Amino acid sequence: MLPGPRRQLIVRPQSPIADRFQLRVRGMLELGANERGRTPNIVPLDMGNVERFFVLPTQLDQQRVNWETPGLMEVPLADVVPEGATDPATHVAYRVWSKPRAVIADVQRVAGQRRISLADVYVDCQADGRCYGVVMFAIEPAGIGSCTLEIPADLELVHAALDSVPAALVPLSDRRWQLRLASEQLPQQLTVAFRGQLAPLRPNQPRPTAVPWITDLDVARTLWTVRGSARGELRVADGAGYQVSGMQQELRRLRDLASLVASAADTVLDSPARDIQAWYTPWAVRLACSGARIAHTQWPATAATGRAETEDVESIFQQQDAIAQRLRASPTVRDFARQTTRHPQASDVWRLSRHAAADVQHYDFKEHVPALPLVWQPDVRPLGWPVFWAVLWTTLLGLGLYLLRRYDLLALWWQRWPTAVGVLTGLAWWLLAWPSLLGWLIVAVSLWGAVRVPFVTQRAPAIPPESTADATLGNSGRLTLDA
Repeated sequence: MLPGPRRQLIVRPQSPIADRFQLRVRGMLELGANERGRTPNIVPLDMGNVERFFVLPTQLDQQRVNWETPGLMEVPLADVVPEGATDPATHVAYRVWSKPRAVIADVQRVAGQRRISLADVYVDCQADGRCYGVVMFAIEPAGIGSCTLEIPADLELVHAALDSVPAALVPLSDRRWQLRLASEQLPQQLTVAFRGQLAPLRPNQPRPTAVPWITDLDVARTLWTVRGSARGELRVADGAGYQVSGMQQELRRLRDLASLVASAADTVLDSPARDIQAWYTPWAVRLACSGARIAHTQWPATAATGRAETEDVESIFQQQDAIAQRLRASPTVRDFARQTTRHPQASDVWRLSRHAAADVQHYDFKEHVPALPLVWQPDVRPLGWPVFWAVLWTTLLGLGLYLLRRYDLLALWWQRWPTAVGVLTGLAWWLLAWPSLLGWLIVAVSLWGAVRVPFVTQRAPAIPPESTADATLGNSGRLTLDA
């Protein structure tokens, strides 16, 4: 037997003398399994003109209670009981007319606490200030029907989805929206995509970076995944103590998903099978994809750590198998894991970026962290072997051209093999310059010119024969020409 709600029957005699007195009857209503509470119809005997009221609770073990109230009319609680005697937030008063009946119509059970169990942030910031990313919130409503989403300045909302369905957002102001939740009892996941143009990043100078956030719910844990330009490293200022590996971060996501499903299993158990399957399937897919990412992604971890994490994933899957059996849900998490060939996550939006991939930093905070100072450190590499060979070949090429020019060999080669000069120029462009395709274009044009406009290979013209004369100078000093 479970302790049920406390109820009151108040009898107020209608006479000038007895108007100051009230008769209150209190009692505990005990409920068995699958039983509905019902208030007794207590009628005072030998009394006329009596006003009767029911004061009933609206919560049972932190669960919302709805009552069937034929023959009753709701009245202000202060008109029935003295102020402070009963909490108006958890009780309601009814005036009794005829044949009253107060029966528990529905107990709306809620799962977990009223909070965000995990806020998962993916952010990509470039040196010129371009910024975009995704934030995912695992929401435990515990009885509330809405929450408030706020977008920081310099950012714009691209898309918001609640359990993969476009979210219902009601604007409250320029930067704030009211989000209507899909359920007041069951956990759900909100995904918010954003972009914006922030102040440019300066080398080694922190820049505060905020992301869209739910402002009226506490956050138990926050994960940040940060990626920057390929020309440098983007990191969190003074965040070394919170930095984790990608594997540890993914395990945290998997454990949070498993915890939410386990906490909501008892709440959803009394729902129709169709509603159970509709709620369970998206969460099972998320669990399967997270487990597959852990199993198939090449994380930089030692072999011993990898075995321990694989055992952790297996234990979570076994727990989820038991939950699916209780809920009579199919397919299960393990079934989805076998069928999953792709393992999507929020960071897949990074694949749409047009810049080269860069190193990713992972952080884990045991609190709500809607903003962080990000630092960009440019990639300054020391001179290495590629630079040495480039300098060497440039020097040798310059020396060779100088020697050829000095001995007039360039002009001679151009006269004899003009096509070869064009082909060599195109190959040099293909190896050293950009775009490299232009080098092959130069080669093709040179060969095409050799076919269409052939050059006549000529040797250096010889000196034409002329009249020879022998000049002799006689002893007399006169010049004698013999033709």
